[in-house]
Amino acid sequence: MTEMTDRSAARLWGVLGATLGFVVTLVVGLTIVTIGLSDSRPSAAMRGAVPVDGGALYAQHCASCHGPTGEGGIGPELAGVVVERYPDPEIHVLIVEAGRGAMPAFGARLTEDQIRAVVDYERTELGS
Repeated sequence: MTEMTDRSAARLWGVLGATLGFVVTLVVGLTIVTIGLSDSRPSAAMRGAVPVDGGALYAQHCASCHGPTGEGGIGPELAGVVVERYPDPEIHVLIVEAGRGAMPAFGARLTEDQIRAVVDYERTELGS
């Protein structure tokens, strides 16, 4: 009878060990997949921590092509014409996020709040 109990205990421990191994593998795998699928941009909590300066972002990311005052250069002129060209601000946001023609996409480099701040700066400070 002891032999049977020892065999049953060994079998039980084997099943428990295999089950635990499976669960750990599943949790680790799901964690890796979740991390891989998560948005690489900062979280809303992180974005809200610092005020967004559209003018500074424009100077850093846009002025080299569109000119410091939106006068154009490598990229097209924005000063005085941006609102006329893009009457819908959401289309303007999409162009900054996804790029267009030779313009690179900024969706992976800037947060949504930063992109909206740049667009707002272009539309209000560079004017229509």
